[in-house]
Amino acid sequence: GCQFRCSFCASNNLYTSNLRWKSARQVLAEIATLPVYPGGFRTWFFGDDNFASSHAKARELARAIGHRYPKARWGSAMTIASANDGALLDDLAAGGMRYVFVGFDSIVQESLAATDKTLAHTKNFRPLVAELKRRGIFIIAALVFGFDTDNATVFRRTLDWALESGVDVVNLNVLRPYPSSPLYERFRDEGRLLHDPWWLESFATRLSMVHGLTANVSGVMTTFRPKRMTARELSEGTLWVGQEFYRLRNTIPRLIRNMKSIPTLIVDALTNSFYAREYRSFTPVFEPHARLQEVRKADVRRERTKGDAERREAHVATIPANGRDIRPRPIPNDDDHGAIEIQANRQQPTRDLDHVELRRWPRLSE
Repeated sequence: GCQFRCSFCASNNLYTSNLRWKSARQVLAEIATLPVYPGGFRTWFFGDDNFASSHAKARELARAIGHRYPKARWGSAMTIASANDGALLDDLAAGGMRYVFVGFDSIVQESLAATDKTLAHTKNFRPLVAELKRRGIFIIAALVFGFDTDNATVFRRTLDWALESGVDVVNLNVLRPYPSSPLYERFRDEGRLLHDPWWLESFATRLSMVHGLTANVSGVMTTFRPKRMTARELSEGTLWVGQEFYRLRNTIPRLIRNMKSIPTLIVDALTNSFYAREYRSFTPVFEPHARLQEVRKADVRRERTKGDAERREAHVATIPANGRDIRPRPIPNDDDHGAIEIQANRQQPTRDLDHVELRRWPRLSE
């Protein structure tokens, strides 16, 4: 179970907010049934929504695992707020925890606040990531796009944060209004669901909700109308962040920075490769905000070209066929050091501005 009530999460509706624990003795007995790999170690992942719902119980179990299975290598999911407890992290790392799945969900504080996710402030994400990395823990960062406060700039901002914060891999998803969640009920009442119930639609319909971009239906399918971007921009932006994060120019420095040994380097590289496959696309994808900027620039250039053409036509219209410029001439005054008179060449009537003469007005005092 999970004691938190994030409005977009289906977990607390499936398992309720009541917390239930197995005893450390029972967990150790279940671990004993797992296969032993060459080198005498076992590896597994705890499927709890929040392994550290109780810091005291998590520390007790981690110490028991470390004592019984000193070569164990395991992972779990927990909130980033738990990284505030240094003693907890020390016991988890000593007990064999080597990787953790953290639901950051968004780097936009307004998005977290609007969905009742108030466990940690986004300004604390980086120092808490550093606490996990200091103990050699591999971080899988779960991030979600499509909150009502998200616009086309959120993709670039999230990518920059992911590359700079030190997380090892990212798990990216489009916001999903799961049945029975408060988010689903709100989108349904607002008429924003593209299909209802979307989870019963055929695979062909689900493919249409990824806009022909990819086969990764589970990750980037857009089931609702976003508030500050189009549905296609939401899917494309999610894919773009994944492709940029896992490009070799970003992946290789990250692997080298986090390398502890050759075996861990190999495992980390395989993990990056596994996640990178989720963001392949049939056609090239681009950052939605950059595309929008290009469209706006093209519109500005088009308007400027149109305005220049209109001004040229207006200028030509003021010169009659005999070539004489009938526009009023400027009236000199005492402050003028010399005004400029523009007069069309009378000897050869033309509309060509190359035949314009410039004649200087005399000063009044001369």
